[in-house]
Amino acid sequence: MRLKDSVEVFLLSLMHQWMESAPENGRKGLYQGEPKVNSQMMRAAYILKIIGVAEEDKVFNKLAVHCRRNDGHSYISKDGGWMEKPLELGGGWYFEGGTSLVQKQDILSSLTKIGYSPTFVSAADTFVAGKPVSDFFPTDEEAKLLLSQIKLQASSEN
Repeated sequence: MRLKDSVEVFLLSLMHQWMESAPENGRKGLYQGEPKVNSQMMRAAYILKIIGVAEEDKVFNKLAVHCRRNDGHSYISKDGGWMEKPLELGGGWYFEGGTSLVQKQDILSSLTKIGYSPTFVSAADTFVAGKPVSDFFPTDEEAKLLLSQIKLQASSEN
């Protein structure tokens, strides 16, 4: 399955860029000039951070509702005090990074509740697992169609 939404394709390109230029999986190094460890935890936080960058409170409030634990806490919360490995997402929001891959993927499945496609969630799952995401990019024909739709939309807004 390939992505067809321009925003999702853009986010996929950021995931792909990470996979191409971040340190080797499990290693510490520099990514875009900042020290990072390329791990499932950091990749999950990265995708959540780039999704929420424009509207942190709106996005993370919605995700927090869908990512509740049995003890009432949420894996995405403004209260990082209870978390074992809180990772800052921005705007005072934190993600509990001390989770298994299955738990991270379950948290990412909540992205469908805020408008992302199941195909995008699959791409995010693949990214967090440390596998290449290039198979999710549109084909050349699909990309041409997507670009024409973007141009049409832009011209109708002007």
